[in-house]
Amino acid sequence: QDYLKARLTEGLISQLSYEYEAVALVNLESSIFVITKAIGPFADFKPERGLSFDKNIKRYADSFVHPDDRKRYMDFMKKSNLLKRFDPDRQLTISYRIDSPEDVHYQTIVRFNKASKDGHWITIGLKNLERLVREEVRSALTEAQERSDSISAGLARALDVRAYLDTKKDELTFYKLEGEFAKAAGKLTKSGSGSSDLISIISQLLSGEDAKRTAAELIAKAIKDVRSEPSGSILISFECTADLRKFRYIMDVVALSDDSGAVAISIADIDKYLIK
Repeated sequence: QDYLKARLTEGLISQLSYEYEAVALVNLESSIFVITKAIGPFADFKPERGLSFDKNIKRYADSFVHPDDRKRYMDFMKKSNLLKRFDPDRQLTISYRIDSPEDVHYQTIVRFNKASKDGHWITIGLKNLERLVREEVRSALTEAQERSDSISAGLARALDVRAYLDTKKDELTFYKLEGEFAKAAGKLTKSGSGSSDLISIISQLLSGEDAKRTAAELIAKAIKDVRSEPSGSILISFECTADLRKFRYIMDVVALSDDSGAVAISIADIDKYLIK
């Protein structure tokens, strides 16, 4: 076991970061599992010696993967399929829900290591996407605030809304909600749909049914489009009216993590930002 860890130390350095809740080295031929990290729900799970790779993957899927995602997961992790796609330094990723009351989204990353005379080795890492996405939002806010005193002051004036939208659950979480948007949100009766609530808050500040309809269409399309391009970012600009004051704002819709359903929403009052 010490020899196996030593052989793949270099490849594991990045794998053992805080992002991963479990990491294992696996030999596909001999079905040897070397667990190098296991926390959270995986702390007590141990692959069974003597079982094939596929049977141990089934044990994992039966214990942790949501029933609706289980077959897709086992097909993805099937030994024969991994061997067909084996390419050193390549990695494959699958997102799924774990079988828990909270319906948490996880990601399994399979990294192919160099094949050797004793078989094909892979590194398997497990990420909790719910935790990571929220940390990404907090990190983005912190980074923006720390760029410089002047930029931070400008952002503090400009950003009225910072929110996270889980598009799979359609849940909206606000990290910052100020100004006219906070007033609009206070008048809102929640519908149970995060995207609909977001559109409703903005519609309250728009004049005319055409403008409201256009805004709803643009926002829905932006959320859909950035999900198809994980590194995507779409800016939408509108003119609002509140207390007889017209003001322009820009909404930034950003996909945070590959195939996680995570979208960050930020709204900046441009006129307020330009006033020095």
